[in-house]
Amino acid sequence: MGSSAGRSARHHYWLAGVRRLAMRVAAAAAALACAAGAIYVDGIYGFTGVHRVVEEVLAGCSVALAVVAWWGPFGRWEVLRWQRGAMGEQSTGTVLDAMASRRWKVWHDLAVPGSRANIDHLVVGPTGVWLVDTKTTAGSINTRWGKVRIAGRHLDVSSTAWEAEVVAGVLSRDLGWPGGLAVTPLVVLHGLGRRRRTARSEGIAVVAPETLGRTLRAGRRTLTRTDITAIASSVEVCFGPASKRVRRSDGLRRSDARA
Repeated sequence: MGSSAGRSARHHYWLAGVRRLAMRVAAAAAALACAAGAIYVDGIYGFTGVHRVVEEVLAGCSVALAVVAWWGPFGRWEVLRWQRGAMGEQSTGTVLDAMASRRWKVWHDLAVPGSRANIDHLVVGPTGVWLVDTKTTAGSINTRWGKVRIAGRHLDVSSTAWEAEVVAGVLSRDLGWPGGLAVTPLVVLHGLGRRRRTARSEGIAVVAPETLGRTLRAGRRTLTRTDITAIASSVEVCFGPASKRVRRSDGLRRSDARA
């Protein structure tokens, strides 16, 4: 289970890296083409008159494209964002995998039915069902007065709340339990300036990785071992790996492009 944490993010990181490399190679190839054109014009016509202007333009384009190919961003921030996300999910996954046992069931990177979204981590244990969302940021984190701000902006956890509602609805329908099943959303925040003290954003607890295990165990015991087994079976049936869906959708897009 541990190796699946952050698998979709790692795949997106790889794709972003490939796109970045392809753009840099294209810019370098264009620079070489312009340089070759300038050399060809000089060899055929010499460095005089109109041909001199053409050579200078081609040479200038060659230099400019070479500079862009070497120093241009080409999606660098997207690559770094997916890299941070994958590392954060792997770090959270390490903590959760250490809890996995007969009493604690842990899943990573699950697909949300009917959506392109994915569930970072899902945990079922004596204290209930927890949807754990990993968020990793390069901005400074401020958790004063129980509020969470990143680089001065309020932490948006609406997607975490929505995913918890979806999971609760799917499992409640599959299990057929009277009154349904409650799923508690929880955010694990990675980044500079985070504190171990639990904060809240829009009513959802935001914790540091170091306090994640303690937070999950500290809740009131609401599920028996039989309940945990039944819910775990339902999760296996209703939710599949998001990484397979990501690769399948990429393949479809490539085949559509060829068609």
